Amino acid sequence: MKYIGQILTLFTMNKQPILIVSCGPGAPEYLTETARQAVSHAELLVGATRLLALFPDSTAQRCPVSGDLKAALETIETAYPEQKVVVLVTGDAGLHSFARTIIQRFGRTHCQIISGISSVQVAFARLGLEWTNAQIISAHGITPSVTDESLATRIAILGGGKASWTAIENIIEKCRATHAAFLCENLTLDNERVIALEDKRLSTLQPASLSIILLVNYGLIIDN
Repeated sequence: MKYIGQILTLFTMNKQPILIVSCGPGAPEYLTETARQAVSHAELLVGATRLLALFPDSTAQRCPVSGDLKAALETIETAYPEQKVVVLVTGDAGLHSFARTIIQRFGRTHCQIISGISSVQVAFARLGLEWTNAQIISAHGITPSVTDESLATRIAILGGGKASWTAIENIIEKCRATHAAFLCENLTLDNERVIALEDKRLSTLQPASLSIILLVNYGLIIDN
């Protein structure tokens, strides 16, 4: 308890933290009101171009983030703490996001996370399934692998683009006897697509970069 109290004290000492705002799965209506309020007070707004576009009315200075994360980090370092810095991240900040890099650079006590709705939540919701004990892995820049495929009843793989499809297809094949596979693409957006893969191959479907593959044990898929 003493250790927890020390952590809370450190957080309250910092009057103006870097706000890391979760922007949800993509559609504006999936933004929380807390996220909107945080952005409304920003003086420097940092994030991917598509996330910046979610806040057209913001008058903050904008710093688009692309592949050059170093440049974005240097911009934040120059502005903080004199300016109110808000960093936009996709989905929920606690799930494979840019938040980890920000916290590593500036320290946990200098950052505050505003949670949001992740694409994983939406994907399971689209199938009418809960996601308790789901194994969540990322294929962004790494080769995905699943631990104990036979024991994992729910697996969510965050697609990493065209380069990751072969590795993901291998996982699907390993789980085919016990799990149904679903492609959940561009969730909450106008071109959303959720389909059962069955014998379809990802390489043939050419999924968008904003895709999640769900593997669900057949025993959990029950039609009422």
